Amino acid sequence: ARSAFLLLYLTISGRNSNARHPSSSCFTSRLSSTKSSWSPYILGQRYSLRGCDCAGVGRCVLHLKPSSHTLLQLRSTIVRLLKEQVEGLALANFGYVVNVIEVSDEDIRSGVIEYDTGNVTFFVKYVALCLRPVINEVVDSTVSICSSLGFFAFVGPLRIFVSKHSMPEDMMNGFDGDKDAWVSDDREVVVAAGSGVRLKIKGRTVEQGNITAIGTIKDNYLGLIDDGSGDANDQQ
Repeated sequence: ARSAFLLLYLTISGRNSNARHPSSSCFTSRLSSTKSSWSPYILGQRYSLRGCDCAGVGRCVLHLKPSSHTLLQLRSTIVRLLKEQVEGLALANFGYVVNVIEVSDEDIRSGVIEYDTGNVTFFVKYVALCLRPVINEVVDSTVSICSSLGFFAFVGPLRIFVSKHSMPEDMMNGFDGDKDAWVSDDREVVVAAGSGVRLKIKGRTVEQGNITAIGTIKDNYLGLIDDGSGDANDQQ
């Protein structure tokens, strides 16, 4: 498994302190309207971490209205707005921002007043935990939907599609429409909604700020590991 230590540049608008996570499409359009130097990109890669998780160092710009934030709670307000804006976002090839881990005092620069709006701009550097799908990585997932074409499974916020052509030969024609499940020829393996499946990521796609992937269970040691009843059925 391979992951990366990332340096990202982001431009975030924090004018509404009560706003929840912005939609991916809004975030994408906001980035496209800013200077290209603030578009997200990798500056370097360091350290190898386990699984899909990777630690990233991000930099962003927060715009605050002085009237809505007290100086006594300025740092906590900046951290709160930062988390509201970036956690849960899908950032192109960098993955989903799962959690902001660390924002040190020295990484929050002094505010700069915008003369046209009166807002205060803060440059903030932070460390975040990201879910970044890596090609040929093996992950444990939970099946959500089965159809005649295959099934969808989730690893946290990441949705992965497994086609029937990426299943073992004894399951390729085993879709049971009555049960909405994929069943092996010997009826011993049943993959349905709620089942735990170990799969390998074979590709990924980024569309409008959303990351999806395709996977396979056709390789060795892949397939059903939990039938959803709570009893593990690890094939290892």
